[in-house]
Amino acid sequence: IDIAIPSEYYSNFQNKNLQSYIILLELTVTKTYQNIISLPYNGIFNEGATCYVNSMLQTLNSICSFKKAVFQIPTENDDYSSVALSLQRLFYDLMTNHSPVSAKILLNSFGWSQEQIQIQHDVQEFNLLLSDVMQNKMKGTSCDGAYNSLFEGKLMNYIQCVNVDYHSERIEKFVDLQLTIKNYKNIYQSLDAYTEEEILDNDDKYETEGYGKQEAKKGLRFISFTPVLKIQP
Repeated sequence: IDIAIPSEYYSNFQNKNLQSYIILLELTVTKTYQNIISLPYNGIFNEGATCYVNSMLQTLNSICSFKKAVFQIPTENDDYSSVALSLQRLFYDLMTNHSPVSAKILLNSFGWSQEQIQIQHDVQEFNLLLSDVMQNKMKGTSCDGAYNSLFEGKLMNYIQCVNVDYHSERIEKFVDLQLTIKNYKNIYQSLDAYTEEEILDNDDKYETEGYGKQEAKKGLRFISFTPVLKIQP
């Protein structure tokens, strides 16, 4: 689906009225409005070694619910040292520009030097960094909790002893999954491998309280998934 902005808001933003949180309150599918701006998918310049950043930003840009939440963050008193305002600007540019756009303002808002921009980093680390910033910025606003409701799931790590009545459980939150894809035909096989039980025996026996070292089964179970599941291969 194409995402569009009512033309009356477009003119305000173009004139650098940066109360961008108003705009996305009105974001909707193209057919809802008559006089609108609707452009095809757009690209982001590689600013050095930022392909990993661009891939994550394009993914987030395609998630309408996330983009709406980002624009609901009040940024009228912010400048471009604000990650939230810089991300709003980038999303807006992607929706309205006729040519590839730059993410340099957003990169600078993280406090990165030009030398850091030239170094390839891990996309999962960038995802966690952006997650922390956006969750904190959304607190106390109308979009409080939006990030968690979209991307945060829960899983349970467990250990179950085979020969005695002893088990241990720990609930953890996750915002992405790192799955092995080599030698697997599809994501279902990768998930099966991710949740496959491990047997702790011989030298790897589990040290319990009261029973000493015991043979045990170790694994994890998903408690809840999220509407949007990020997968890192």
